[in-house]
Amino acid sequence: IVLNLRSVEDVYNPGHIKESMHVFGTDAPRTPVVSYLRNKLHTFYIGRNVCCSSVWCSELDLPLDTPAKLRSHFKRLAWCKVVLFQTRKPIPHMHRDLTVHAARQCHAVCPLLACDIYV
Repeated sequence: IVLNLRSVEDVYNPGHIKESMHVFGTDAPRTPVVSYLRNKLHTFYIGRNVCCSSVWCSELDLPLDTPAKLRSHFKRLAWCKVVLFQTRKPIPHMHRDLTVHAARQCHAVCPLLACDIYV
């Protein structure tokens, strides 16, 4: 994928402890998700203006569809419910089964659209 990153727009502190209290109701360091927020994520996030000049999958030597192109394609097919699993790695069988189950529960026309991210 070819991306052109232009400039840093924003640098901010996401407030992990406040976030964990609001989202998970705890800031106890022994809680796995709170521990992850405190110890694994960066203290500051950087927001950027990203301009995508072209999107290309080098492994398949094929162009990739942008989200806008996919939405347009779904609209042409009159699909109003699509379940998507987005991953950087091949989709594990358990996650595939859960996603297919979710698609069936919401009566999605397309049972599964797996999007690989090569970033």
